[in-house]
Amino acid sequence: MMLVITADVIARRIFGQSLSWVYGLTESFLMVIVVFLGIAYTHYKDDHIRFKLIIDIIPKTGLKIITAISHLFTMLFFVLIAYQGLLQTLHAWEKDISTGGIVSLPLYLSYIWVPLGSILVIIISCLRIWENVKEIMSPERYKENT
Repeated sequence: MMLVITADVIARRIFGQSLSWVYGLTESFLMVIVVFLGIAYTHYKDDHIRFKLIIDIIPKTGLKIITAISHLFTMLFFVLIAYQGLLQTLHAWEKDISTGGIVSLPLYLSYIWVPLGSILVIIISCLRIWENVKEIMSPERYKENT
């Protein structure tokens, strides 16, 4: 996306005319890819914003339970997004809906990134729930508390 926008800026400065297809490509395709794959990557890296003050006062087991519940809600939310995104993708594919403008591209190629990114978040959430439940139920936890 950076290269496409940079090329558009250079073309506008040098030739006095921007590339006509850049806005449509960026708006309809690249932003969707960046947002939904970015959400999945951030979830994978576990780099979300947290309130450190609250995290420090919660016991380790309680934090694991809260984290598992949080991942469960995240998973359920992204199941809904994936479902609606898939319906929208299929609708755009069946009706052959495309972008307007000089370069007409099928919109299902843009919409497909919503369920794909959401599915990645769902998979990561399931794995994180599993990890937290294993740690909560592990026998070592009971040895630490006694």
